[in-house]
Amino acid sequence: MQRHKGAIVLTSILVSVSMPVSAMSPRSVIDSNEQEKITKLKETIYEKFNGRYAKNIAMLNDPKNSGKVAYNIKIASSLQELESASNLLSYAQFEKEFDKLYESLDYGEKIVLRYTSYGRHIDEETLVDYNVNKYNGSEQEVSWSILEDGKKIGRIPLSPDTETGDVRYITVKIGDTKLDLSRPIFRQKNGYYIDKNGDGIKRVNDLQIETKESLPNGIVDGYYEDSSNPIKDCDKIEDTEAIIKSADESTSTNYTVSDIYDTKAYRLNMKGNELFNYIDSVDGKENYTVSINGISSTTAYSHPMYIDYTNEDDLVIKYIDNDKVVEAKDLSAISFIIGYRNNDKKYIKDEYIIKPSRNAGLENILNILTQKNKTRTFAGMDRYLTSTQVSKNGWKNGSEDLVIVSGDNNALVDGLTATPLAASMNAPILLTKKDEIPQCVIDEIDRLGVKNVYIVGGYNSVSKEVSDKLYRYYGKNVNRIEGNDRYETSIAVGESVAKKSKSKVDTFVVGGNGMADALSISSVAGSKTSPIILTKSNGLSSDAKHFLSSYSNDAYTVGGKNNISNQVIIDILKLNIDHKNLSGENRQDTNASVIREFYSENKELFENGSVVFSKSEDASLVDALGAGALASNIDAPIVLASNELSEEQENVLTMIKNKDKAIEVGYGISSNVLERFFHINR
Repeated sequence: MQRHKGAIVLTSILVSVSMPVSAMSPRSVIDSNEQEKITKLKETIYEKFNGRYAKNIAMLNDPKNSGKVAYNIKIASSLQELESASNLLSYAQFEKEFDKLYESLDYGEKIVLRYTSYGRHIDEETLVDYNVNKYNGSEQEVSWSILEDGKKIGRIPLSPDTETGDVRYITVKIGDTKLDLSRPIFRQKNGYYIDKNGDGIKRVNDLQIETKESLPNGIVDGYYEDSSNPIKDCDKIEDTEAIIKSADESTSTNYTVSDIYDTKAYRLNMKGNELFNYIDSVDGKENYTVSINGISSTTAYSHPMYIDYTNEDDLVIKYIDNDKVVEAKDLSAISFIIGYRNNDKKYIKDEYIIKPSRNAGLENILNILTQKNKTRTFAGMDRYLTSTQVSKNGWKNGSEDLVIVSGDNNALVDGLTATPLAASMNAPILLTKKDEIPQCVIDEIDRLGVKNVYIVGGYNSVSKEVSDKLYRYYGKNVNRIEGNDRYETSIAVGESVAKKSKSKVDTFVVGGNGMADALSISSVAGSKTSPIILTKSNGLSSDAKHFLSSYSNDAYTVGGKNNISNQVIIDILKLNIDHKNLSGENRQDTNASVIREFYSENKELFENGSVVFSKSEDASLVDALGAGALASNIDAPIVLASNELSEEQENVLTMIKNKDKAIEVGYGISSNVLERFFHINR
């Protein structure tokens, strides 16, 4: 994307990646009306070159403007080049330059024209170089009277009627255009000023101002408007137009806002999120261009738009070269245009048009573009794409360090215990297959600019082939942290985290089968840089005891008796370590207990920020492996809920009312969950 006056401009484009299935539509050869647009544009510029200031200097502020072209006209191949381009001197020069530039255009490239005037029309044909002054009731030579309703009305005397001798007046009111009483409009006939008998007095010369003294017998029929208030730079009239060379093939896909947006949850649905993911994935890629356009609700014209990043705390969308903030009521539709070359070297244009629906307006789409929507969804069509979406949104400026964990179902817990390690380096977590790195993960590693990769888990989780490829093919520094099983791996990760601290750290002890409990505590562990140690339900291993004795300050057990037995707690207490259990009747209530302990008002991690939502059932926890690192990065709690919030979760969420933003990690969280959350936080 290009920069525009301190803003990011979404301009026109070129590509070759797969489009989302939901956005596909049959291709058709474009029905070109390009020549018609060019003809219309040339007619407009021809009219501008014929737009000249009045020849009569009595109508002008600057006599030198008499008869001159009132427009400065420039042409270039981009907005940047337009700024330094010279003004064209004639229509013939314009047409020559236009044809030369157009001949050199590639598909999707454009010609930009700008015409600027320091004049205004006082009728269809007459241009002048001053602003309108208004009567205010204090003009000399105007006879003012007060009407019964208190309004003022004035009269300016003219020459008497030539036939009856009756006195004639111009009637004016406060707020009417002010007239220059030193510049009379004398009656003319056949190119001469005439007297009351109709006889010629003097030939008319537009370059000479006549007065009552220079033409004493002339008939005064009026007065010219006061030109003492010249037009300044801030008053200039400016417009920019562009001709974009059309595509070989084109598609157009139409949506209503309701098709892609869930108003109850204030979020894009899966179809909408995949569309925006696709647009984001091609934006900025070589050979691609992406433009966003607003279609006017009054004129139906399409206006290029851009996101103004001048105030990063309050992003706004504006029209290019207009600097007017776009409001939903201004628009009848928003369109995204993606252009690219296919394998046959043809230029393809795909347009996605979004229109308002009965219960969902375009303000929802504008809010998404300016990141003001209440719910943001970081998700993809599989677990690997979801992890990259979390990384893209949480680490927009990249990261030299990266934690990689297995995305296989039997190795999920390794990823959950890796969160404090990732947090200690402010690094994201990405998933990989055991023997293959998905392409989307490779692309994200490139985008992040990763130098150091930390693999959590043994070769049964992430194979040697994967680590070798990262080292030998991609040139990364690769470190592996592992143990013989999940329990030993958690201790190895915990030691890596604890050794970075100068003092003992709090430790979270979670049952080895309590993956949901590990996810609940992962954001806390990341924020506090506190290890997560896995244990078997029947007691601590000798390695776990040694770790707690060596590194632990206070210990928290997370989970109910099915995962954390009394023996585990006894083993901790025997080590003379302070202990607290965080648990509930089920995983969602345990999640509520964690939130109450660390995120409710006046608690350690209370922050007026966002809440991260993840699905709660075991089969879906994989989507949230990267959620802990993201949540800890912003001191946000993780709420586990797929279909409904539990009563305990609702109760604790009432204690963090200022959290009115939601981040959804992975698809599949019911609208009921988010709708209830926003209802609680009203």
